[in-house]
Amino acid sequence: MTSITTLQPGTSNRKSGLKSKLEILGRKLGGTSRNLLESDENVARWHTNLARASQITADVRLRRLNMFYKNTGITPAMMVATGKENSMRAEDMILDYVTWMESQKYAPGYIEDVVKALKSWLTYNYSVDQKFWNLMDLRSM
Repeated sequence: MTSITTLQPGTSNRKSGLKSKLEILGRKLGGTSRNLLESDENVARWHTNLARASQITADVRLRRLNMFYKNTGITPAMMVATGKENSMRAEDMILDYVTWMESQKYAPGYIEDVVKALKSWLTYNYSVDQKFWNLMDLRSM
């Protein structure tokens, strides 16, 4: 007779290493992304604006922006200030981050998604112009 294990939300089946369906389906924004959203009024405004078109896209881009901040220590406000001061320096920050992600073996699609989120953030804040984004086309790299 085989025993059936019932998983509670937030637990995992150690034998298979799979998360419970409830945990996957009920996933919300993590604490750090939520903190970023609550601590920066401009980030909240950007997120709300993105959510008008797609809540999922807004949440994913917020998580990507938050991961950039966690991995680099560069806050969203610092990134905007840098972009307004010197767009080439903002480009260098993003390209250095792309290089780091490649060295960590992140998937190309994930890297492209991170760049989209960072572009969206800078464009929303009028930190860079269209000429800058033409330079940042990852497909040409």
